[in-house]
Amino acid sequence: MDALRRARWLEAELGDPRDPSAEFSYARRVEDDEAERYPSSALRTLLEAQVHRHYVPRPLGGQLRSFEDVGALVRVVARRDLTVAITHAISLLGTAVVWLSGDAAQQRRLADAVLDGERVSVALTEPGSGSDLLAMSVAARPRGDGYHLTGEKWLGNGLDRHRFVVVYARTEDRGGPRGFSHFLVDKQAVAGGVRASGKIPTLGLRGADLNGLAFDAQLPSSALIGASGSGFEVILKALQVSRTICGTLSLGALDTALDTVLRFALHRRIYGKQVAELPQSQKLLVESWTEMLVCDSLTGLELRGLHAVPAQASVHSAVVKYLVPTLAEHAMQKLSVVYGARYYLRNGDDPGIFQKMYRDNLVVSLFDGSTQVNLFSLSHQLRSLVIHHRATEMPSWAACAREPAELDWSKLSLSASGQDSVLAGFDAGCAALRDAIGHEPDATRQAIEISLVRLTQGRDELFEAVRRLSPGAFAAGDPEAFELARRYAVIVAAAAVLIDRHLNQAALTGTLAHPAVMAVALHRLAAQLGGVPLLPSPCYRDCFAALLARREQDGHCGLYVTQPENSNAVT
Repeated sequence: MDALRRARWLEAELGDPRDPSAEFSYARRVEDDEAERYPSSALRTLLEAQVHRHYVPRPLGGQLRSFEDVGALVRVVARRDLTVAITHAISLLGTAVVWLSGDAAQQRRLADAVLDGERVSVALTEPGSGSDLLAMSVAARPRGDGYHLTGEKWLGNGLDRHRFVVVYARTEDRGGPRGFSHFLVDKQAVAGGVRASGKIPTLGLRGADLNGLAFDAQLPSSALIGASGSGFEVILKALQVSRTICGTLSLGALDTALDTVLRFALHRRIYGKQVAELPQSQKLLVESWTEMLVCDSLTGLELRGLHAVPAQASVHSAVVKYLVPTLAEHAMQKLSVVYGARYYLRNGDDPGIFQKMYRDNLVVSLFDGSTQVNLFSLSHQLRSLVIHHRATEMPSWAACAREPAELDWSKLSLSASGQDSVLAGFDAGCAALRDAIGHEPDATRQAIEISLVRLTQGRDELFEAVRRLSPGAFAAGDPEAFELARRYAVIVAAAAVLIDRHLNQAALTGTLAHPAVMAVALHRLAAQLGGVPLLPSPCYRDCFAALLARREQDGHCGLYVTQPENSNAVT
């Protein structure tokens, strides 16, 4: 897999995270965070590694081949520091607006700027309306041969430091989605018309430039991106890409949190034993690990899906953006129990990287649409998804060995029109797993079967509840509609795991291809629906042995087996 090779290269490029002299060491990253210092030096290191070139499509001179590649690189950076990863990857959302709807001149100009190392911010939210896209008051009115931009944007990443800002602004007084447009603002060209409001203090991401901008600027007509009135539709499509990438941010944070606590558990002794030898510790560790594997599988499939079935991205991105940060938060909470009092301390044997990852990951559930925003968005499509659901074979595009086609940005859609090819492969995935475990010990087969039955039952209960709930309840944001959307996300994640295991078994040696690991992973998903018994102790014990073997093999606990390095550079 090219994505894994690129990730392996970047890991080596960033150096040993436990070498305090390295720029991307945990010690240096925590030091910057404690000082609330902007990570300029770390960002220069990424610039030298030319990671930014993967944000620009190949036809424009960049190296964006697939979003699975991009996600793998972003995850590596997130393993070291979410502040740096989010600050660097903010360009994905800003540039996506231009790749989606900009004209050739705008695309060329922005591509050249990003390839030269510029980052692109997005000015979307506002103090008075938060993330309500139809209530924004920043306005761009025609004046002379351009537009006069006025108002204040708030809580944007890099607004004070980045030269280019994509601004979402009202261009019509009337309400509704056709009243908004996007503008590409070069702050250097309108220096007197832009004022930063000051760095906003936050719980995590302490070194990030979370800021606001006040505008009173005259823009040229060429600043308008796409057709006037297209802003609402375009930003919703662009968010489908960035929301899916968000899964890799939480995965990177969870990678480091798990590795840190596992190291502690293997070396710390209590009650005459290693912490890792205690059955309850093993249970919490493998539950956290398998939840990470579920998130890894779901995110990877949906990143491939951006290329293969972009028209379904409105559903897939909402599932990833809701479920992955949420499961990562749950997993870190379990890890904190194993870590004991140390998770609350900001000094000790490690430099405090677990605590930083724990804090920083909380923000992933908030930006690019919060968990509630994504559940609300998903709930609006549930009736159509249930009505049009037809069980099919597992989608061949989910195979990780397939070279993805270039993303056709024009095929991103506000609605999946009732289609979800991942969910459609759920039954085929269940059947394939049952065939594959026919010769496994009875206890393992029984554990897997109980989870498969509960997940299938949960899918059927979900469909029935969606048919029963009135259309008005979905439109009004009824709490039951949110709960049904949550359950839908869980079933889709189960389908992703089943599909991944069948189509990519060779790359999953020691993870989802291991029966005990699959038993725990499916149990974690079935537990989200309720009504499942605890797994037998041998399942946790065998899964823990698989976790240690996985870490020994590749030095980390990720889903896919790393292939041999074929080159010495990211290409």
